Amino acid sequence: APPALAPKPVRQPSSPSSSYPWHCTWVPLAPLSSLDPSRPNPVMVLGEQLVVWRHSLRGWVVQRDVCPHRLAPLSEGRLEAAGTRLACAYHGWEFDEEGSCTKVPQLSSDPRAAATARSSPRSCVTSYPTLELDGLLLVWMDDSKEGRQQAKITPKPKLYDEQAPTAVDWVMNEMPSDYT
Repeated sequence: APPALAPKPVRQPSSPSSSYPWHCTWVPLAPLSSLDPSRPNPVMVLGEQLVVWRHSLRGWVVQRDVCPHRLAPLSEGRLEAAGTRLACAYHGWEFDEEGSCTKVPQLSSDPRAAATARSSPRSCVTSYPTLELDGLLLVWMDDSKEGRQQAKITPKPKLYDEQAPTAVDWVMNEMPSDYT
């Protein structure tokens, strides 16, 4: 005899080959008006914790919100070197806009060891391409060499109708969501 209640179908996530390539497109991150240019800003997008900070010469920088030294959140750090470096609050390691480690305070007495530590790929923070468009900060979540090339050649998204008579003003609501 059939069961009295049929089991609910289990929803399977779509296969990677059929899902939308979220990491290979310009993803809206935040309205520029919601970001504080004087400090690191924590943001989560596509399930990844990011830190957004304003480089005093090169504009907005988006990086993974994790220091490679002890995995502390970089968003709890501070801006150093006149706003050109992001410093980890835990041990003071500093990173530039490309994600390269520029300072390891614990090795300041040994320049050779400091240079070795700074040049290690394990001392780098993942840094993503960014785009400021119509008062919004967008991020390209593929940091590979190919991804960076694709970001350069991909047309900017059209966010609003240029013929519309009103100005663009952004509102952001943060809500939990699950797309699986």
